[in-house]
Amino acid sequence: RPALRADGWNKRLEGTGNGEAPAFSTGPTTLVSLKTEIMDLSNRLNEVTAERDHLQQAVKIIESSKNKKDDNRWEAQCQRYEERIIELHSVIAELSKKMEDEKDDMIKEESEYESN
Repeated sequence: RPALRADGWNKRLEGTGNGEAPAFSTGPTTLVSLKTEIMDLSNRLNEVTAERDHLQQAVKIIESSKNKKDDNRWEAQCQRYEERIIELHSVIAELSKKMEDEKDDMIKEESEYESN
């Protein structure tokens, strides 16, 4: 038994029950109603296609926005790392200078000790 459809297609597609093709009445009223239904379905298809295209565009915009946010987050993180590296270079330079100064002081003290 065929499933019943809300749009009435099951009535138009029902066969004679003996394996023959579905029987369509081809009266002018039926042809007009079929043409109207085809035009309605074509319009609906166009509407749904336009809606799908709009939604696909919206998804692309959202993904692009998300990617920009990710890019901005990575750029900010890279900037923080670069600032930290510069800070560490400065600390290394200060410690190196301090170590050289202490080394020079040590050499002077040893020289003074040897000369006495």
